[in-house]
Amino acid sequence: MILIKVLLINKVSGRQVIDLIKKPGMEGSRNFSWWAKGSIDQGRLEDALGYQRGDLDDSFLTMVPRDHLHYTGPQIWHCPSCIKIGYHSSIFCLRKIQSCPWHGDKLVGCTKCYELLSLLHLPSQKSRSFPAEPERICEHILPLAGRFIIPDLSAPIFQVMSSWYRDFAEWLAASEKIVGGDIFRWIESPEYKHDLDDMILQYLEDKTHIPKPFKACLSFPVTRLSLEYSFEREGGVPRFWSPDASTRRLYDIRCMGAVSISKIDQIRCIKSLRRYIWKTYISKHRKCFRSFINLTLHQRMHLQPEFSCFASLAYVCWLMHALTTNDVALALGRGQCTYSTYGSRDHCPLAEFKNSLNNKLVRFYSVWGALLIGTAESGETVVKFHNMKVEQTLNYSFSHTYKKIPLAPSIDDSEKYGAYFVSPSHLKELSNLRCGCKSGAADYVPQHLVEDTVERFYPDATSVLKFIDPQKSKIVKSYIYL
Repeated sequence: MILIKVLLINKVSGRQVIDLIKKPGMEGSRNFSWWAKGSIDQGRLEDALGYQRGDLDDSFLTMVPRDHLHYTGPQIWHCPSCIKIGYHSSIFCLRKIQSCPWHGDKLVGCTKCYELLSLLHLPSQKSRSFPAEPERICEHILPLAGRFIIPDLSAPIFQVMSSWYRDFAEWLAASEKIVGGDIFRWIESPEYKHDLDDMILQYLEDKTHIPKPFKACLSFPVTRLSLEYSFEREGGVPRFWSPDASTRRLYDIRCMGAVSISKIDQIRCIKSLRRYIWKTYISKHRKCFRSFINLTLHQRMHLQPEFSCFASLAYVCWLMHALTTNDVALALGRGQCTYSTYGSRDHCPLAEFKNSLNNKLVRFYSVWGALLIGTAESGETVVKFHNMKVEQTLNYSFSHTYKKIPLAPSIDDSEKYGAYFVSPSHLKELSNLRCGCKSGAADYVPQHLVEDTVERFYPDATSVLKFIDPQKSKIVKSYIYL
């Protein structure tokens, strides 16, 4: 905002401004970043503005812990109330800041501001004077053309601003120690979905002991599972797929040279995970589970959500995915079925498989949370038992993995990232209260269908089972595809 004022009042070229305020020894304007403290001679700028030395310490985006945060792209975000008193904060450039933390105003994006600042990066032979045409200047800073407003940093409102910034920076630093690079990937994410954003906030709520700068609206506790990058660390081989046979052969060779796991051992691990899920979460619901698997296909198409055991349903759906089958009978062991494995031929890098196995566990929690919590919150939930290939939607809201792997990891990148999901202990408690671990056929289907054991239904890829809440029928439909 300061640089725009300078350009606006003096009508100078970007190169002239850089020469005046850049740090001594910096070569060329292309290395100059207007939002980085490391590019600007802060003392000279403070003297020119009449500030005390150090007043602008917190005014640069790079002062946020970790110095390669992405800002919001080709636009600058402003708070209308801040502009009136001549103030702008670099914090507004972070993607997750949607409104001014002090005034509460919704931030306004402006591409013209960005275009004005882009003048700073032009080489000298292409530099030009600041545009004199009013239409090329943003309407929200045009009134500043004849007056250079210098905010009074000693005023109470600026003390509040500085306090908020310090709390935010301390919260970020504490969060980084707990969740590593996840907190920065969350800040940089262009997506703004409350259900995903709130998961990491909910997880951090009782761990940082520092007030959160954002509100989390989730009604359930969140757990984090630590995963590892599959770079060359621990002998990992980056996963990829190519239709080219020679490329696949190269991948096979690299896998053989890494610490790998055979397909037989992979299957043993998946079976072990299956036993873990059964013993930890489903064994208490064995009566519910037997009641469900003994239902006919015709009865399953009329499940009632009020008393159905969602722990059992989630387990069956998870088995269908783990066994790569669309047939419930095969997933329940009534026939030969094959476990899905990873890698090429008889090799899979161990680091890659460890993540795949952990993701299988997260998938179970995700489906369980979607059925147990999503069904209660949605107007209509559709569970598709006979087509596992369709992308999930609703249950994606109950787990999220912050996995944005850079092409070339820097030394600042954590070697681990997190998968976040509804706390299993919370799901276990809700499930036990819901069905009492004793759901029978009369709980799964209406009374008139309990004795109707004649099979009249033949499933196909388009068949669905619906849970409908008449009280919420006007709500936008939500779907669980399993």
